[in-house]
Amino acid sequence: MLDDVASRAAPADVARHAPAVRDLCAALALACAAGPALAQTAPATQMLTTATLAELATHLQEVRESERGHLARELHDEMGQALSAIKAIAWSLQQRTHNPESPLRQGAEKIGAIAATMSGHVREMLGRLRPALLDELGLVAALQLMVQQWNDTHKGCECVLQVAPEFAEVPPELQIHVYRIVQEGLTNIARYAAARQALVLMQAQQDFRILVTDDGNGFDPRHKRPGIGLTMMRERCQALGGHMAVATKAGEGVQITINFPRTFAGNNMHANQVRLNDNGAQ
Repeated sequence: MLDDVASRAAPADVARHAPAVRDLCAALALACAAGPALAQTAPATQMLTTATLAELATHLQEVRESERGHLARELHDEMGQALSAIKAIAWSLQQRTHNPESPLRQGAEKIGAIAATMSGHVREMLGRLRPALLDELGLVAALQLMVQQWNDTHKGCECVLQVAPEFAEVPPELQIHVYRIVQEGLTNIARYAAARQALVLMQAQQDFRILVTDDGNGFDPRHKRPGIGLTMMRERCQALGGHMAVATKAGEGVQITINFPRTFAGNNMHANQVRLNDNGAQ
């Protein structure tokens, strides 16, 4: 075929493109010769890619949690101290007069009330940035309290949590990922689902399984791309060495299923690297 093309081309065109054609032919010959070797190394390359992506996802989540912890400490120290000072000053101003109609007293009371409200918001933000109860109570109790608080603030939708006690086996450094997955799932339900019922089912069999479902609006995945909430849940699932599936239809709610091994992501990546080295040695 190349001869046919060359016969119809002008001599000047053939001369101008001859070096490129020779390079292309040499590259094709090299690729054909290397084909069997590439086919043998393809599984090892794919394994390396999977392990690298899992490792990067884990590192990304570790960096995020480190930044969240740093921000939480800064917020607690700086904002907490400032709000405490504001409340103390407001209380001091209130003591200057016992007349409830005094503008000074009324203004000081308003300042104290605003400071108290801001303190509550700061505590909520601290809980989202770094849940202290996770360190103090452990994963299962922290999840139970989170769902209880969620029900208290979302009266139109009741969430039921069923969690297997085996989830306490999750190593401390990975518990934050499980906690955030459930937290993000409930946040999505509150923001988008308009649901009346939600279920968080956490099972421990050969693998760990987290199921987050609701009876809300759902969506058509063909016409709507996953939002940042689902993306972050998927990243945390990858950090656990697992996989996530989303089942939904418009008007039929959403079901999110996450499975991850009880031999966790770090062990899986090490095993992948060992298998890769073995393949390379062969």
